[in-house]
Amino acid sequence: MDERSLPHEYDAVGDPATGAAASVTKGCYRGQETVAKIHNVGLPPRRQVVLLLDGSSELRPTPGTALYADPEQKKVAGRIGTVADHWEYGPMALALIRRTVDDATELTWKTDEGTGSAAIVSELSVHPAEHRAGRDAVQNFRSSARQRNL
Repeated sequence: MDERSLPHEYDAVGDPATGAAASVTKGCYRGQETVAKIHNVGLPPRRQVVLLLDGSSELRPTPGTALYADPEQKKVAGRIGTVADHWEYGPMALALIRRTVDDATELTWKTDEGTGSAAIVSELSVHPAEHRAGRDAVQNFRSSARQRNL
């Protein structure tokens, strides 16, 4: 998490009484407009995922290492955050990836020492809601305006 992070990427929006970091009902706080806009109109550009890293070598990515969703490693799909060794599953990491990257996609990363691969653990990752109340309202308004013009 850094200064560019949005609460929606970490599923931290909701009622502060339940442990959420940001509220969509409380007003007057820094970043409120951004939180409300993403909640009502769109989806966050990135989401937090848990990665299962390839444990066949001792090579580990460092925080900030780029993740790629394409085999040619041309377009960055996200960045590695924290890396740790799980006692049962082996090397794992937290990462922020583009929302459009499918959970079934094999991600790759590279450092000066070599390359590695990672798989998204879907059950432990954040999945932003696809329902967007603001977008639905805009669609309804546009379709009713078109019908009036006919």
